[in-house]
Amino acid sequence: MERFKPRTAVPRFPGLGHPADETSCPQRWLAAAVVTLSIAGIAVSVVGPRVLGHATDLLFNGVIARQLPAGITKDQAVAAARARGNDTFADLLSGMNVVPGRGVDFGAVGRTLALALAIYLVAAALFWVQARLLNLTIQRTMRTLRSDVEDKVHRLPLSFFDTRQRGELLSRVTNDVDNVQTSISMTISQLLSAALTVVAVVAMMASISALLAG
Repeated sequence: MERFKPRTAVPRFPGLGHPADETSCPQRWLAAAVVTLSIAGIAVSVVGPRVLGHATDLLFNGVIARQLPAGITKDQAVAAARARGNDTFADLLSGMNVVPGRGVDFGAVGRTLALALAIYLVAAALFWVQARLLNLTIQRTMRTLRSDVEDKVHRLPLSFFDTRQRGELLSRVTNDVDNVQTSISMTISQLLSAALTVVAVVAMMASISALLAG
C-alpha cells in the first residue's frame, strides 16, 4: 500500500485562489517591481549627498570670492597668489568657480537645497512603495505555501498521524512556516538594500574621482 495517495486535484479555498495562479506571473512581476524600486530608490538617495556637496561648494566659493578684490578675474587672482608665494591657495583657487568680489549666491544655494529636499522625498516615496510591494510579495508567497501545506496534510493517511508525536505536525505547519516568513522578510530586504547600496556608492565615488573608488 502506498504511503501517500496520488495527487489528483488541488482544492480551492475561499479567498486564496488557485496555487498555480499565485506562483506564476504575479509573484515574478512583484519581485521585479521590488528590485526595480530598490535600485531607483538607492540611486536617487545616493545622488542626494552629491547635491548637498554642491550646495557646500557654493557657500565655500562665495566666502572665498568675497575675500578677493573686485574687478579682477580669477586668473589674475591666481597669478597674484602665486606671486605672493602662496601656491597652495593658488592651486585651490584655480579649481574653484569664483567671481572675485562677489559673495555667496544665496539664490543658487536655496535652489540646490530645494533640489536636495525633492530628491530625498522621491527616494523616501520609492522606498515606501518598495516596502509595501515586498510585504505584499512575501504575504502572497507565504499564503501559497500555507495552502500547499494544507493540501499536503489533507492527503496524508491516518497511519502517518499514528506514528508521529502529538504536536509535531502542528509545529511544522505553524511555527516552521512563520519562521520561514520572518527569515524571508528580514533577509531579502536587508541583503538587497546592502548589496545595491554598496554598488551605488562605489559608482558615485567613481564618478566623482577614480581615486576614491580605487
